[in-house]
Order: sequence, then structure tokens, then C-alpha cells
Amino acid sequence: PVLVSFVGFTDAVHLMGYVRKRVQLGDKPVDACRRTLSAVGLACFLTSLTTAIGMGSLLTSQQSVIREFGMACVIGVAFTWISVMLVIPLACRTRWGQRLNRGADRGFIESNLELFTGGVRYFLQHPKAVSLTAILLLVVLVGIGLTLRPDDRTSNMMPANSPAQQTLAHLDQSMGGLDVCRVEISWDDDSATPEEVAEIAQRVDQILSQEPLIGHPLSLTRLIDALPGEDTAIEKMSMVELLPPPLKNLVFDTEDRLAAVLFRVKDLGTATYKPVFERIDAELKGLMAQQPKYKLSMVGGPIWKWRDLYRVVVDLVTSLGSALVIIVIVLGFAFKSARLGLISIVPNTLPLAAAATYLVVTGQPLEMVSVCAFTICLGIAVDDTIHFLSRYNEEQAGPGTRNEKIERAFHGVGTGLIMTSIVLVAGFSSVATSPTPDIQKFAILGVITLVTALLADLFLLPALLSYFDRRSADASN
Repeated sequence: PVLVSFVGFTDAVHLMGYVRKRVQLGDKPVDACRRTLSAVGLACFLTSLTTAIGMGSLLTSQQSVIREFGMACVIGVAFTWISVMLVIPLACRTRWGQRLNRGADRGFIESNLELFTGGVRYFLQHPKAVSLTAILLLVVLVGIGLTLRPDDRTSNMMPANSPAQQTLAHLDQSMGGLDVCRVEISWDDDSATPEEVAEIAQRVDQILSQEPLIGHPLSLTRLIDALPGEDTAIEKMSMVELLPPPLKNLVFDTEDRLAAVLFRVKDLGTATYKPVFERIDAELKGLMAQQPKYKLSMVGGPIWKWRDLYRVVVDLVTSLGSALVIIVIVLGFAFKSARLGLISIVPNTLPLAAAATYLVVTGQPLEMVSVCAFTICLGIAVDDTIHFLSRYNEEQAGPGTRNEKIERAFHGVGTGLIMTSIVLVAGFSSVATSPTPDIQKFAILGVITLVTALLADLFLLPALLSYFDRRSADASN
């Protein structure tokens, strides 16, 4: 609900800002709302549409929780747009609508907007250098971000240094790992003997024992070794029935034709265990080649993460890239200019590249929470670009040079851009103090994305429009 309200708040601020200006110019509240819907309505629809596209990309995830989260966000964005477009015009028809122009010029942002105008003019004076620098910066940051590797740790879901987290960390270290995995040995041939199964279990035990990060393998042969007698475990297989049935069935079940070698895995992250599991998997395949009637497979939560986490994260990144491409195409069609759609790539992609670079610089991996944050922030960050381009398109019918039109567009939407970004950053910042690492990372990435998006839209987008958009030639030409 909080994320969805952010989107509604952005559109509401731009709507109210335009209504107040029209009322200040002498329009009645009803006429001001009509003009506002005509001028800003399309931009508000596009912001909701692109946000829904960004959040809807989560529907391609392999995890049901992420898919449900994406679907809830899409539905919430749709209803929020309907609510904003209905409630604000109706509220302006009430008696409070007569007071909309009060204090319109006394706001802190409105009073200090000229401070930002100076920066915009400076960048407009050097459009080529700024544009090429922005593109080069984007390429460098994307290159850095592509070095991220997927990872996942269970402890990140708990508050850092909390009693529960410290207790689990101590147990994880003392017990050689809290996650229990197993290598399953199955067979379909009736000719398999207990001695053969014990021999294979012993080989698997040896493979696992070679890895220092694998904790305390437990196999059938280890249990047999604990029984009295001087013979080897394979020679004492006739004593297997002396084991307690629950313990025996855990590692050797003749009815299901299944044996298992259990081992423990520490909470060191999927990236740390990736080469370990790859070596074990290669050894098991070699053993299966020697014993073709037996099937060996690794089972367990960490094993699933190793096999599927990379694919899940890659799927999310791919869906994020697809969402970005779709958003650019939508903007190109909406503004009837493929050039504007291509220009929007830089301010829309740069925030995500900056957040990814932050993860690389701080030595953090790419987790599912990071990709979810990128996806959500993409939908929110694109809003500023859409409102700027919408106002710039509107200014094309007016007089003046290209740079004058860009500057008028900035004055038209600058207050709304700055105000919404400040409020959204403040909202994310309040969560950044969370002791839970995943929530903290989500908030920090949100702040980085929104701040970078604001700076890109205020300073880089005007320069990009001035250099690349050749539709509006100078009046002198």
C-alpha cells in the first residue's frame, strides 16, 4: 500500500500544482480542473501505465510470492490512478477549491526554484558535452553493474545483531550449518545389495568430507561403524537391522529403494557454495558413470537456491530490461516521437545503473530484494521523466528557442518534481534505519534511485533534449 500510494502522490502533486496555477491565472476551479485534465491527464495516465509495466514485470518471476506482490502492485496502481483522477477534480469543486491560489508563490520550493534554474541554464549552454558525458557515464555504470553476482543469505531476513540472529549464527557455526541437505541414492534394479549401497554411500561420504565448507556428513557406513565389531562397515551390513528403525530409514530404506547421505550447510551465501556444489555434482556424475544402475542427486534448500536462484535473478533482470524497453516504446508512441523515447533511455536507466554500482562498490551481491527494488523504483522514477517530456511537448506550440521552451517546461513541472522526490526520499529514508538487512537494502536502493532520477531529469534531460531533439528549431532559423 505504501509503494502504491507513492505513485498516487506523484500524480496528485502534479495535478494540484497545475490546478493552482490555473486558478492563480484567474480560472474558476471547475475550468482549472478541466484544463488540468486536458494538459496533465495523459502524463498521469502514462506514469501509472509505466509504473504498472515496471511492477508487472515481477509477474514473470518463478516465485509465487514475488508474482503475487507484482500482481497486487499492478492492481493497486490501477485503482490509485482512478482514485486520483476522480477525487482531486471533485474536491476542487468544493468550497476549498476557492482557496487553491492562496500561498501559491510562498512555498519553499517555489521561492527557491531559481536556484535550480541556474543549473539548468548552465547545462543548456553546454548540451553536447553534457549529453556525451551522460551517455559515457551510463555506459560505465552499466558495465560496473553487470559484474554483480547473484547471492542469498537467510540471515539477511532477520534484524542484524538481534538475539535471534546471534543465536542462529552461533548454532550455525557450532553445528557446521543449520541447513541439512542430502545426497539421495536410488535404484530400480532388484539385484542391488546392501553391501553395494553401503559402498556407494561410503564413496559419497568421502566426496563430501573433502569439502571444508560441508559439515558433518552422516551416512549408512558411519552408523554401522558405530556398532560393535572389528570388521569394516561394509562387512557388518548384516547388522543394519540393529539400528533403530527411524534412524535406519533416514539413511537406508529398502522398501522405497532409497539411501541418503546427510550433510550440513552454513549460511555463507549461495555464491560461496556455488563452486562447492559444482565440484560435488561433478564427482557424483562420475560415480554414476561407474555405477549406472544407481542414481545420485543432491536435495535441500541450499541446493535449490544454487540451482534456481541464479535463474530466478536472471529472469527478474531480463523482465526488468524488457519493462524498460516497453516503457521507452510506450513513451515514443505517446509523444509521437521515437526520438523522445530514445532520449528518455538515459534518465530512466541511469538511476538503476547508479544503484547497481553502489552494490558493487560496497561489495554487496545481487539478491532478489535488490531486483525487486530496481523494478519498483524504475516505475516510480520514470514518472518525473514523463511529466517533464509532457510539458516540453506542450511548450512546442509556444514561441521562443528550443532552450527557452525547455526552461519553460522546467518551470512548469520543476516544483512538482522536486516536491515529490523529497517526500519519496523521506519515506524511503525512514525505512533505511531498519535493523533487517533486506529492508535496509531495499530502502537505500530506493533513495539512490530516486535521487539520481531527480538529478538526471532536472539537469541531464534538458541538455539531452537541447542536443538531440531537432524538432523545434530556433526562432532565428
